[in-house]
Amino acid sequence: MNDMGFEEFFKIMHRTSTANMYTAIPCRVVAVQNNLRRQVVDVQPLIEIYLQDGTTEEHPVILSVPVVLPGSSRSQVSFPVFVGDTVLCIFCQRGIDNFKIGTGQPLSSTDFRRFDKRDAVAIPGLFPFSRAVNNPDLRTRPHNTFDMVVSHNIGTAGETEIRLKESGDIEINSPTKLSVNVPDVQINTTTAEVNASTVEVSVGQTHFTGDVTIDGTLTVDGIVMNTHLHTGVTPGSGTSGGPVN
Repeated sequence: MNDMGFEEFFKIMHRTSTANMYTAIPCRVVAVQNNLRRQVVDVQPLIEIYLQDGTTEEHPVILSVPVVLPGSSRSQVSFPVFVGDTVLCIFCQRGIDNFKIGTGQPLSSTDFRRFDKRDAVAIPGLFPFSRAVNNPDLRTRPHNTFDMVVSHNIGTAGETEIRLKESGDIEINSPTKLSVNVPDVQINTTTAEVNASTVEVSVGQTHFTGDVTIDGTLTVDGIVMNTHLHTGVTPGSGTSGGPVN
């Protein structure tokens, strides 16, 4: 047997020392714990392990992986994560067991491990090219990739969105209902237009400042104001009786 040269020796040593070192890898979500209340999922890496004999094997499932949702301690953009979603998992340089059960304060590591598969953190939003949800072909509604959009239920009949358009316009699109629940609303605009088959307003008091023009019929308590008749009408300066219809 030939003696192994230094170069080959160091290559083998490097492969051996990094064989169990993880940095980042695409993963598939296989379980969502407690409806993501604690932002925890189980994942399986999607790139299989390539062995020296040319065969491959699947990675085992990684349990209890924290999920990154954009936010801080008082603000967050939250969204559901589903089984089958693809995420990018990065692997921390030290064990994060104590961090996961802690309060966010500095803590020591439990051991000397580095870049271990047990210390994965999942970042949603990574897709194969064919499944990228920014593709207009995968949307139910027309989609411009130059708009800024917050979307939900993408590709379904319930697709809804808030769209900041490239032109500067803002659109809210929903197939069902828009509710605004606030104690006070102020709208400052030059013009406002409402297009609807019916509009119902239920308020204790209404005050208009300025002219009011009505193109159509005005009905008050069942009385059609522009066609109703009065009793007791006589020529002159007298006052008529009450309306009859």
